[in-house]
Amino acid sequence: MSRNSIIILFVAFLMMGSIHAQSFRSIDISESRVEKATLLMKKKYDLNVDQYNAVFEVNKNLAQKVKPILLSDKTKMQKLLAIKPYAKEREKALMDIFNEEQQATYHTVIKERKAMLKAWLED
Repeated sequence: MSRNSIIILFVAFLMMGSIHAQSFRSIDISESRVEKATLLMKKKYDLNVDQYNAVFEVNKNLAQKVKPILLSDKTKMQKLLAIKPYAKEREKALMDIFNEEQQATYHTVIKERKAMLKAWLED
């Protein structure tokens, strides 16, 4: 392989890394996105009006807390580790809101998402 080909491949590799690093920055954490996420949760967990309002507040608080982390220059793993305490706090708040059936559904969904996250981190 020629020297120019190696340089071109190296530059392309660096560009791909910077594009990939910005994936967290493109995450929409606005109030409209929080509302959409809460609507999905309403359908998935069959939330009543009071539960919906409480879950919306929990999700909104989480978004406000993690926004600076997601917009930071930390690595993907550092961001995930920094968000983890807030996610645990959110989960505890949700468990206080959900009934037993909703909690069981939630735990099933979380197991599925953890498997997906593990696969994503391995990429």
